[in-house]
Amino acid sequence: MPLQSHVIQPANRTLPLDDESIKRAAHLFRVHGTLLLENCFEPALVQALHRDFIDHYANIDLETRSKTCLEVGNKRFMFTIRLQPPFLDPAVYAAPRILPIVRELLGPDCIIQSIGTVCAFPGAADQLHHFDHPALYQEAGVLNAYLPPYALH
Repeated sequence: MPLQSHVIQPANRTLPLDDESIKRAAHLFRVHGTLLLENCFEPALVQALHRDFIDHYANIDLETRSKTCLEVGNKRFMFTIRLQPPFLDPAVYAAPRILPIVRELLGPDCIIQSIGTVCAFPGAADQLHHFDHPALYQEAGVLNAYLPPYALH
């Protein structure tokens, strides 16, 4: 199915999503295993996060990066983010346009286990479609596709 079927495009990023949009987003995620959400963060916040990442993470030398980051692909590293501003902002980790969808999928008591980012460095190969987590019940085989998600990344 084309990617456009996986898109939720809120008309106004300052308004909370209505119940119908939350349910539609959760349904699309359950059906397709992925969801593209647009217009969920203020551009100024994204710029602040980008500046902070560049200032604190992007220029780490390869030796330090290999000791402190998980290599998750060709020239692709997962960084654990320091819990301080601008990342320590509810608009990031509990984004009002995203958290209701997460709660619809995982339940109202869901827990944020970590905050991180994957950064592809110049020359990184394109990623293939993949799962970030193994199936919860390996013995269920293809039936796992019909089980609700137990984690989101």
